[in-house]
Amino acid sequence: MEADRIAFNGMIPLGGDEDEEMATFLRQYLSSGETLEMLRIEAMKIVRKNWKHISAVAEELQNAKILCKEEWELIVDWIDEKKNWKEKLQFFRMNDLPMKSNK
Repeated sequence: MEADRIAFNGMIPLGGDEDEEMATFLRQYLSSGETLEMLRIEAMKIVRKNWKHISAVAEELQNAKILCKEEWELIVDWIDEKKNWKEKLQFFRMNDLPMKSNK
């Protein structure tokens, strides 16, 4: 937990809304005798499905070094809504919109 605080600049990453559901789904493979290769295949499906989100957040992390929870959530939401996330993120930051607590 302390490593997460350091890595995420004092904030605890909460994960996506569906992360816990997906982890629960994948855990069933461990108890049903499925192979590690099958888990890798499922992981690749998840990465492929979310690649636009992953690459956009990674791109912005290269520029900003740190993203607050609201910033990466907005990037993901704006990609889902097919909006220009870079433009909207810049507007969000320039207007100093109120940030929620990362608790």
